[in-house]
Amino acid sequence: MKLLTLYYDEPIVLKRAVDIALPDQLQQDTALFYIHGGGWGGGARDIFHYQLEYFSQQGFLCASAGYRLAPAAKMNEQLTDASAGYQRFWQYIHEQELPIRQVIVIGSSAGAHLAALLCLRQDLPHNMPQLHRSAAAQHTPPSSVSPSSTTASSTSSSSAPARSTLSSSAASTDSSHQAAEKTLSHQALLDGFTAPPPAACIFLNGPGTLEPWPNMNGDIRRSIESALGMSYDDYDANPEKFREVSPLSLVGPHVPDMWFIVVGLEQFFPHEHVYELSERVREVHSKSEVVLIAEAEHGFLYGVHSRQQKQGLQVMKQWISQYTKKLHEITSHS
Repeated sequence: MKLLTLYYDEPIVLKRAVDIALPDQLQQDTALFYIHGGGWGGGARDIFHYQLEYFSQQGFLCASAGYRLAPAAKMNEQLTDASAGYQRFWQYIHEQELPIRQVIVIGSSAGAHLAALLCLRQDLPHNMPQLHRSAAAQHTPPSSVSPSSTTASSTSSSSAPARSTLSSSAASTDSSHQAAEKTLSHQALLDGFTAPPPAACIFLNGPGTLEPWPNMNGDIRRSIESALGMSYDDYDANPEKFREVSPLSLVGPHVPDMWFIVVGLEQFFPHEHVYELSERVREVHSKSEVVLIAEAEHGFLYGVHSRQQKQGLQVMKQWISQYTKKLHEITSHS
């Protein structure tokens, strides 16, 4: 697996970067974009590298995005970082003129929460129809798109996959926060390219809501309070603060398909919220399903080798296959 790391800022802001796994031969027209978990205050983008390797061996272009961690960065700032990573991944696809039609967003635990927000929040650039209309009216050819304020480092001399022949310390400073937040809402227009919305979301043992629930695990309660910058003791005075980051509260008419894996040994997030979220997605006529991996623990699907991991990967592959065509199939029908 060849790996390319792209930072979003100059000077770089630690954690605000995306790792792109380049397959030896690009064979799939759908790419995969991962967001790691870690209770909003831990974890790193390399924890998903096993899955990047697994799917890149099957011809997928994959990416794993980082984000600044709580308590230095709050939840909306983390969402800003995830959105920047998604935009930068699409910009790379555009710059390299890769035949990718769509991207599926995948997250685990806190990363599943951020992945859901990335798909559901309508205030993000890739979910704004007016930006897409503007981009279509002022289309910029791929060769003229500039990396803008991006610094790249790579573990390989190659910066793009071969195509199928058949077809934080720095993050906690005030100046770094200001630089990172400064222009994201207009990033797509400034770069001359607007990322399309995700085709689907795969949500691995994350929370359906951040509104309070009975018998909440103490550790997860403190993690949410740290990332949100607000105590649950203040919920009654400002419930909207919790609702605006709760997937259950954000399901609207423009929702991508959402696929959910829950685990039998879950410690943190109630299953009933996930089932309710899936039902709401189906009510707006998008596809959704919840699959229970009975013997798996929370956060089990970063690796690819155990019996439960193989079971989870098989479920993911079945979902992904609904969106993917091999490039030689597209070429043979064009």
